[in-house]
Amino acid sequence: MGAPFSAAYEGCYTLLGKDVGWKDWNTLAITVLPGIAAHVGADAAAMLGNLRMWDADKIQLAVDLGTNAEILLNNRGTLYACSTAAGPAFEGRGISHGRRARAGVINAVKLFRGAGNIELTLVPAREQNDQKPIGICGSGLVDLLAALRRHQVMTSDGCLLSGEEAMQINSARPFADCLTTDVKGERQFVLYDDIVLTQQDIRSVQLAKAAIQSGMMLLLEQAVVSVEDIQELYVAGVFGGFVNPGSAKQMGLLPSIDDKKIIFVGNAAGKGAGEALCDPKFIDMLQEHIADIHHIELAEQAKFTQVYMDSMEIAPWR
Repeated sequence: MGAPFSAAYEGCYTLLGKDVGWKDWNTLAITVLPGIAAHVGADAAAMLGNLRMWDADKIQLAVDLGTNAEILLNNRGTLYACSTAAGPAFEGRGISHGRRARAGVINAVKLFRGAGNIELTLVPAREQNDQKPIGICGSGLVDLLAALRRHQVMTSDGCLLSGEEAMQINSARPFADCLTTDVKGERQFVLYDDIVLTQQDIRSVQLAKAAIQSGMMLLLEQAVVSVEDIQELYVAGVFGGFVNPGSAKQMGLLPSIDDKKIIFVGNAAGKGAGEALCDPKFIDMLQEHIADIHHIELAEQAKFTQVYMDSMEIAPWR
């Protein structure tokens, strides 16, 4: 079945614990919040409700950075929504040494041109003992790609240089020894011992980043809003809460706007679900505003393929 996709249910969906196989809570009532459209589901609706985006006479963009990235736009009271399949790269899956954020995982990276030093920040363990990196999570990947591009160790189309090529560029030369190849001849950048970023890893991140960027760009275009018009950019999701905004803008994951406009809101969908439990008026309020949302199906946009391909570039928004 292809686009346009249809939602599995409308409004709130209520069932009992026994309907989902729960034995100890078989009579517990379960309420599924209303979705906005196919692939823009109850989690996006909960985020919308938690942020109260319909209340502000502002231009606000919100993106929930996840495997399925939901994007919402408030254009001074007129609401738009879309979703894009970003894939699991920013959650560490499909990446050679990718991991979810936990103790020992690299969550921030800095490259220093002077001596070619690499500074790695790890998610701390409860016990403060000597830690060694065990992998890299999404925020570390964003830092790393931004740094590789900043020092010209990687081209804007995502290709790693060889060690020999790096020796010809002043900013890349200090990192030439980190540029190696694996047994198949694929280029890779060595972060620490056997923890590497491969050329295929970069491609996976590019695909995820391009999906999110193109979704935001096309939603803004549909609402006739420019990047410069954005007054508030809400970044939601567990991964989104740890992203360095400078790195995210450098590699094009987030638009090039003032850091003061970027607001990290954590698990806004979870907070919205909590509000639904505590405030009996929350769901009614949500349903009222969902009815007025303009859903944009990206697959139906004539420009989607071109915008998506252009967004593969590791570069700030233009």
